[in-house]
Amino acid sequence: VPTTVRGLVLARMAGLSAPARGLLRLSAVAGVRVGHGLLAAAGGLGDDALLAAARELAENHLLVADPAGQGYVFRHALTREAVYDDLLPGERQQLHRAVARALTDDPALGPPAPWAVAEAVAEHWFAAGDLEEALAASVAAGNAAREVAAGADSLGHYERALELWDR
Repeated sequence: VPTTVRGLVLARMAGLSAPARGLLRLSAVAGVRVGHGLLAAAGGLGDDALLAAARELAENHLLVADPAGQGYVFRHALTREAVYDDLLPGERQQLHRAVARALTDDPALGPPAPWAVAEAVAEHWFAAGDLEEALAASVAAGNAAREVAAGADSLGHYERALELWDR
């Protein structure tokens, strides 16, 4: 991210309330498009606080409502990248763990396709550094990808599982 864009995003972020900054960080970890339910499950905010933080992010042109009406989208991909890159390693792992746990507990919070949920769970557990969970999720993601004839994706998940097995 160019320094000027990153600086602008972080300056805008500094003026936000603590719950809005936390929600923005969680959204950056969750992806470009994130459902309201996933933010609620992973974010630990009550309904009113979540809505207030989401409103603040929308008013500051950082997130916009998803056209499907189920969640939020980053206004620009560079915004997400700048926020994600600004996370400390421990923060990043903690947020990935929260998203992975929420998706594991309720897969309906993720993408509509079961294989996409399995892939997201595997990616988040791996990014969280929870190797046992990542191993099991990688095998499940490989199986799910195989079921939809996504051979390359399936192979990638199985290869990651083998790497994790050794660790």
